[in-house]
Amino acid sequence: MQRHGLITLTFSVLALMGISWAGEKKVSDAAQNANRQNVALARMLLASETRGQLEERLRIEPGLDSKKIQVSLSAKVIKLSGSVPTNDDRQKAVEIARSYAGNRLVEDHLTIQNP
Repeated sequence: MQRHGLITLTFSVLALMGISWAGEKKVSDAAQNANRQNVALARMLLASETRGQLEERLRIEPGLDSKKIQVSLSAKVIKLSGSVPTNDDRQKAVEIARSYAGNRLVEDHLTIQNP
């Protein structure tokens, strides 16, 4: 009984303050939406950092001519495109991309250059 009275008193105080449960829900929804936007921004930054790190790793890999490799990255896919001199270079580039992929799929669109 006392608990019911406390709840009623809480609703009464909130009503006197001009706060309704619907208003609280709107505030809560706005906070959740802002949090989702922050998470999306963090993912974009993380993707940008990952892309830069992957491009750097491809660039410094001994024996891999990565000048003609393009990297595109989304939340679900790392895509390699362009051309490499040999199939070994192609496999090396794909292995490096997979090491940065996390739970992303690596799509290999690399071609072998004609000698």
